[in-house]
Amino acid sequence: MERTINEDLDQVVKWSKMNTMVISQTKTKCYCMLVVGKRLRKRLDNINSNLNISLNGAIIDQVKSHKLLGIHLDQDLDFDIQMEVLSKSLSKKIGFLKYVSLFLKRSHKVVYYCMMLS
Repeated sequence: MERTINEDLDQVVKWSKMNTMVISQTKTKCYCMLVVGKRLRKRLDNINSNLNISLNGAIIDQVKSHKLLGIHLDQDLDFDIQMEVLSKSLSKKIGFLKYVSLFLKRSHKVVYYCMMLS
């Protein structure tokens, strides 16, 4: 499986060079998204952690989750991490609005609300 992934990645690198695109070795992360059940996932965790996937000779870091275009993706694609990050962010913003609302007129409250939650 490791050999096949590396061969496919080499093809992607060749394609990107032909189309004048650069793949950054430092920004590239690997997380295995195998479509399997939870029982099989536990058995395969040892295998997945030992994969040596390389890009232009440099080993790619393997991660459990990664932020891509503002969305936290994880290997199970269940968005638990994304929901946790969003709920923390909204909780902070709502707490700030609650505190500030004591000192503002209604028209200013609407402006702050639109600014903070957009």
